[in-house]
Amino acid sequence: MTDELNIAGRLGRTAMRSHVTPLVSVLIFVVGLIALFITPREENPQINVPAANVFVDIPGANPEDVLNLIVRPLERVLREMPGVDHTFGVAQDSLGMVTVQFKVGEDKETSLVNLYDRLMHNLDRVPPGASQPLVKPLDVDDVPIVAITLSSHDYNDMALKQLADRVKEQLATVPGVSVVDIIGGRDRQITVDIDPTRLTAYDISLTTLHQRLSGANIDLPTGYAVDNNQVKAIRLKGALATVQDVDNIVVAVHDGRPVYLSDIADIHNGPGEIEHLHRIGFGPAAQGVKQNGEPEA
Repeated sequence: MTDELNIAGRLGRTAMRSHVTPLVSVLIFVVGLIALFITPREENPQINVPAANVFVDIPGANPEDVLNLIVRPLERVLREMPGVDHTFGVAQDSLGMVTVQFKVGEDKETSLVNLYDRLMHNLDRVPPGASQPLVKPLDVDDVPIVAITLSSHDYNDMALKQLADRVKEQLATVPGVSVVDIIGGRDRQITVDIDPTRLTAYDISLTTLHQRLSGANIDLPTGYAVDNNQVKAIRLKGALATVQDVDNIVVAVHDGRPVYLSDIADIHNGPGEIEHLHRIGFGPAAQGVKQNGEPEA
C-alpha cells in the first residue's frame, strides 16, 4: 500500500506521465536562447554614482576644533538633502573635508546643483575665519585602472620623474584616458640654506628676506611702446631660472654695498625634498622576476 501523495507529488507524477512536458521544456530552452542573444549587454557598464568632496579651510584650528566647527555641522546639513546615501567626514589640522555620496542612479548634474544650493543657503553656519566651502566632484571613472612603474639602477629619482613627465604627456593624448597622475620621484628645485650667523651679521630679518625673494621672482608687464607704427608690449622679466639668478638677488644694502643672497645663504641646484614614496612588490604570480624586483637572467 502506497502512501497518499501530496500536491507536489501529484503534480510531479502528472508531469512525468504527460506528453506536453518535453514540449514545454524545449519551448523554455528556445525562449531563453532567444533572450540571450537579444538582451543588450555592456563589457563595462556605466554606473552613475554621484559624489563630491567638500573642503573648508580654517587656519590655525586643531583637528578637534575642525571636527566640531566644520565637519559635524556640514554633515548634518548635507545629510538632510534628498537623494543622499551617506556622508563621511575627515578633520585635519586647519582643514575639514566631508564626502557626500548620492544614491545610485541619481542625476550627476542635478545632485551637484542641489549640493551647491544647500551650501550657499547655509554659509551662515561657517564659523568666522573659515574659507568658503570648495566642492570637488568625484566620478567612478576617476578610479585608476592601470599603474605603470618606472625603475632603474642608472637613473636617480629626479631623472625618473623627468622621464615620467614625458610618458604622462604621451598617455594623456590616448583616447579614453581621463586623468594621468605621477606618484613618487623628485622635481628639480633650487634650495636656499640660510646661514643665521651671516644673516645676523648683515642685520637682515627673515621678514625682509622673504619680501625680497618674493618680489624678485616675478614677471610683470610694464607698459607699451610705439615704434614704426607698431605697438609693442614691454615686459619685465624677473622670474628666476638659474642658480646664478638666485645668487645675484640683492636682499639688502650694508655699509654702502649691496648684499647678495649668496652672501648669507648656501644655494644648491638639485632634487627637492622627498614628499611621496612609491614602492612596488612582486608576488608569487610574477613569472620571470626575482623577489627583489630584478628580472632573472
